[in-house]
Amino acid sequence: MRLAIIGGVLLIAGVAAVLTGVLPADDLVALADRVGPILLFVAAMTVVTELVSEAGLFLWVARRFRPWGRGRSVVLWLLVASSLPRRPFFFPWTRPRCC
Repeated sequence: MRLAIIGGVLLIAGVAAVLTGVLPADDLVALADRVGPILLFVAAMTVVTELVSEAGLFLWVARRFRPWGRGRSVVLWLLVASSLPRRPFFFPWTRPRCC
């Protein structure tokens, strides 16, 4: 809830900056063009990670790597993080299709 309040305050501050002329409309459009795709990507990744978390995939992966971590959370995190970039190679349905 605290994060939502901070976001609301920042949104109001941004609107006030545009209305008072501190941030010109042309600069606002240029800023939205640069930042918009990044914010859309972050929002999409947030939705995906929430869905994956609800499905229990993160817990499943952590349980599989737990014996190798031997009680050290840093080692467990490194094992999970190092396995992620190789996932598309193991699952053929995630590979991009060729011509």
